[in-house]
Amino acid sequence: MNELQIVGSGWSRYPAKGHSIGDGTCEYFKTEKAWLAFKFRWQGAVFAGNHDVFVFPKNAEGVRVLDDQSVKKAARTAASKAARDKFGGSGLLLSFGLGWLAGRSSTSVQFKGIQVAYKNEEGNLGTFVAVGPPKVIDEIVASIPPDKFH
Repeated sequence: MNELQIVGSGWSRYPAKGHSIGDGTCEYFKTEKAWLAFKFRWQGAVFAGNHDVFVFPKNAEGVRVLDDQSVKKAARTAASKAARDKFGGSGLLLSFGLGWLAGRSSTSVQFKGIQVAYKNEEGNLGTFVAVGPPKVIDEIVASIPPDKFH
């Protein structure tokens, strides 16, 4: 499975102006040049933007491989958000309870993660965390030029 979970990484995830890369599950693929990429939709404070493609070797401004504790936190955040989104119509308290339960039950044993800095369409810096199976994250890390690691 070639799925990545894109998760916010604190307030620094939002560029000072313009759109950001939103949370969610996406499938990564290889471009015609065999570069690893994923499709996403720019997210604004009020309105969503255009669909676009993030190509890791080309669009990553900086990359940091996450430790197990950070990956575990990101996986829990993603599971909690997914549960709240799925059961959101069931009432606010129930959806938060289900989100908390899903977040508590997720583990990072089967996941690895990276934090990626990028520039949006206006040239402002933002970040996201990509969490996925070790094989997928290792392939992405191997595709990124060494000078982009921090």
